[in-house]
Amino acid sequence: MKRFQKALFLKKMVFAALILFLLMGCSSIQLVYEFGDDYLEWKLDDYFDLTHEQEAFVEESIDQYFIWHRQEELPQYVQLLEKLSQESADGVTKEELDWAFAQYEKRRDVLLEQVIPKTAKFLSGLHAEQIKVLEATMLEENKEMAEGLERSRNKQGEEDLEKFLGSLNEWFGELNPKQVKQLTQWHQEWNKNRADRSSERLERRKNSQSVFLALLKTDPSQEKVDQWLRQQVRLYVSPLDPDAQSKRNERIERNKKRILMVDSILTRQQRQNAIEELQSYIDQMRNMVIKPKST
Repeated sequence: MKRFQKALFLKKMVFAALILFLLMGCSSIQLVYEFGDDYLEWKLDDYFDLTHEQEAFVEESIDQYFIWHRQEELPQYVQLLEKLSQESADGVTKEELDWAFAQYEKRRDVLLEQVIPKTAKFLSGLHAEQIKVLEATMLEENKEMAEGLERSRNKQGEEDLEKFLGSLNEWFGELNPKQVKQLTQWHQEWNKNRADRSSERLERRKNSQSVFLALLKTDPSQEKVDQWLRQQVRLYVSPLDPDAQSKRNERIERNKKRILMVDSILTRQQRQNAIEELQSYIDQMRNMVIKPKST
């Protein structure tokens, strides 16, 4: 059975490049832009068993997206990361974090505006059999996620801690024993209710999938799907439910606080290591920028 690893095609188009950057490391940014379009096209064909017409549309859309991203967005990323590098050399302040988060949301909105129209066109053209495959695969994947949550209650904590410390080592260099002890304590505190939060996310995922599939089964127009996607984005950024909005704000502020906590125990040399690592990203992004053709 074909696997559909995210609920929405929209998310794949928007965040694919960013996720690949984070997972593959800075040395692979060039590979992302050289082969990422082919990878996405292959994955989408695997998820939806695309028709020839859909294949042509997906190929053209993704190619245009990558070109646009290299021309318009990468220069923005370079500028933002250079400013972040300069201002964080002596440590990160709450004001600097607020600025960085605001810039992230601004760039996210630009990406969404670029992606939503063609995503809506693609989704509005899905056939009934493709939707059935999607629904069956969602059910299977949700079952696997639920089983994974059960296993995680036993051993996931240790694996997550190892990944957490490993990631910090990659960015900041070797951590001293005192730092490892403090970070381990914080990590355990931050994740003591993780299983419960993961279960809540799984339920929200199921509810979202149900609404999404119901929409697709109505054979919606491109305009209707476009409106629905924009509504979902608005609800994510500014939930109508006051409780949901409060939880989102709390989560953002909690993440900022944790970043400041980690920053507070770093040495000058470790901050310098992180700046050098960040510079390697900046250099590769700059090299991947495409200048618009002169008219």
